[in-house]
Amino acid sequence: MKMQRRSTQGAVFVRACSAAALVVCSWLAADARAEGEPVKAPEPAASPDAYVGVAPGSANKNPLPKADTNPPKLVWTGFQPSEAGGRVFLQTTVPVTFDVKDGGTSMALTLRNCRVHLRNNERDLNTRFFDTPVAGIKTRQHKRDVEIVISLKSAVAATPRVEDGPDGTKFLVVDFPNAPKTAAN
Repeated sequence: MKMQRRSTQGAVFVRACSAAALVVCSWLAADARAEGEPVKAPEPAASPDAYVGVAPGSANKNPLPKADTNPPKLVWTGFQPSEAGGRVFLQTTVPVTFDVKDGGTSMALTLRNCRVHLRNNERDLNTRFFDTPVAGIKTRQHKRDVEIVISLKSAVAATPRVEDGPDGTKFLVVDFPNAPKTAAN
């Protein structure tokens, strides 16, 4: 019986505190309006379409803890949709050698003698809902190499290239063009 009474008292206390907080907030808003100051909504940090993270061609630095360069580390796996198609990019601490296996509706990249910096970098990227050929990206550590499998919605030709990144990092970039639009599309 006492247990039930205590929980009822706790609920009453929470409700009373919530009501008091609501009264204080209403009073502050009314006081601001009475002084002629309009109550302003907070400004958004950026446009919802703006991406301010790591990307090729950007000076934005990786927000994750700095990685050693020996052995080389994969520090970021990213995806950018665009009107022209989809871009997959991989940021490494230093240049790495890589192999490419094109399998029609998939592309496998193997970064030789490279390690995944943080386990978070092994999270799958599900990109199937974007209007691009890229359906998803899987990154896995396999012995001394990192394997990245890019699943495609349809077979498209793409050639990886390397770009410079901030702080001496490198980007391995793969652009997948959209299929040409036809009258049926």
